[in-house]
Amino acid sequence: MKAKLDVRSRIVGHGEEAPERWRDVVGYEGVYSVSSLGRVRRDAGGRGARAGRILADSPHPQGYQQVSLWRENSGAHRLVHCLVAEAFIGLPPDGQEVNHCDGVKTHNWFGNLEYRTRQGNIEHACALGLMRVVGEDNPQAKITTATVLAVRAAHAIGEGGYKALGARFHLPWGTVRNIVKRKTWASV
Repeated sequence: MKAKLDVRSRIVGHGEEAPERWRDVVGYEGVYSVSSLGRVRRDAGGRGARAGRILADSPHPQGYQQVSLWRENSGAHRLVHCLVAEAFIGLPPDGQEVNHCDGVKTHNWFGNLEYRTRQGNIEHACALGLMRVVGEDNPQAKITTATVLAVRAAHAIGEGGYKALGARFHLPWGTVRNIVKRKTWASV
């Protein structure tokens, strides 16, 4: 019989070492468990699956870690940080999602995770310098910096009022006014 491995991890910013704890993956009880350090383990054997195996994670297109979980001939990709949060913090309150406190998408230990609203998550990312939401970097931006500069230049030399410039640049006149008065796109 193999000796049980006692895995400990030094958590960033903390001097003490934390023992690894395991809990069932919500919805996969008895089949998979997730650790407080962000590892996922197969608990039940099955066709082609060995109990006790630590699952390999793969990168998600957005930079998170994901694993494939199987149940009754059906597989699903699940984000590791969500599994950890559900098991160690609880299910998310309505309208909230998991946030990495240190802003690093691959640091999935439970002490680094919390629930926030989508807006709170974005504000946290901006505060850490991970996301810019001004100008073209704003996911809701419908015009470019070049268009903003062209509108301001045309207005400055008197090529038309807000309505005329709006028609020329295919923008509502109120948007043109806000660009010219720097109520929007102020940093450009």
